[in-house]
Amino acid sequence: MPRSIIGKAAKTLIVAATLAISFAATPSRAQKATDEVKFGLLPGLALYLPLWVAEDKGFFAEENVKPTFINVGGGGAQTMAALLGGSFDMTDLSLPALAAANEKGQDLRVIAGNHTSLSYALQVRSDLPGPVASDGYPAIMHKLRGKRVAASTIGSNSYIVMKHLLEGAGMTFNDIVLTQVQSGSSASVMMAADQLDAVLQSEPYISMLTDQLKKGRVVLDLRTKEGAASVGLDGLIYDIWLAKAPVAKEDRIIRASRALAKGIKFIQDPSTDTKYLADITRKHLKLDTPDDLLQKQVKSMIPAFRIVITRDDVRRSFTVLGIKSIPYEEVVAGLAAEE
Repeated sequence: MPRSIIGKAAKTLIVAATLAISFAATPSRAQKATDEVKFGLLPGLALYLPLWVAEDKGFFAEENVKPTFINVGGGGAQTMAALLGGSFDMTDLSLPALAAANEKGQDLRVIAGNHTSLSYALQVRSDLPGPVASDGYPAIMHKLRGKRVAASTIGSNSYIVMKHLLEGAGMTFNDIVLTQVQSGSSASVMMAADQLDAVLQSEPYISMLTDQLKKGRVVLDLRTKEGAASVGLDGLIYDIWLAKAPVAKEDRIIRASRALAKGIKFIQDPSTDTKYLADITRKHLKLDTPDDLLQKQVKSMIPAFRIVITRDDVRRSFTVLGIKSIPYEEVVAGLAAEE
């Protein structure tokens, strides 16, 4: 064979080999890039269980999403400011917080549900003479006049609920000694040290105060349909994931929501080991809680997790909250929307 032909054949083989190496080192076009999604999280909340499960079980990886968790101190107002300022892509707050922001000219969207029922119970010190659960609402609030009552910071979910409880009883924050706390754990420590008379609390801190520390008793449980109805909050869709409207339309956000949906499906699967869910909660919240109690807490939360929030849900919730007008055409986007 002539040398020129051999030389051309060799060059062809070299080019082919180079291209093969190049294609092997480069992801195929069908393979999606891994995109970062930043989550803004308030400290000490077991409501992030679907988020932790989605990361631990690889559901974010399946959706080519790299989650980054950013802890936000200072409560709801600071969380909202950080969201609007672009510090993270999405955070979980309440429909009242969304409505208030949009009424000020912001443009936020519900991109996923989370723990959609109310997660609060009103607890008082176990040695406080009154109120008791049998007093009922609004008498319970009347007996807290002048008492040291804790809720989270201005604009937070618990602050908004406390405001509703007071106003429904014909009271204001001036009728109590309001103590703003940064987290459920700090409120529990203060209650255990007799520095508070009452607190609006979520799990796992409700059970910690009542069952573990024996320092509190529940006088008004808003987690039950009867309790929520007694204060005029029955049917309220509350804890939701929010994003700015332009961000809500991004494909990476849809994929992150899909990973969260997989986390919720896994949590609600009857075959899922409750101990696993308790262990991952303990890991993230650094809890010193007996296994049986923590599993009980987690199990009580499971039914209320869901992703889809219909526009009818939003309209009904706004009616419950007394929000009469919506200054935007649509509020639910992406995977959260009714299909």
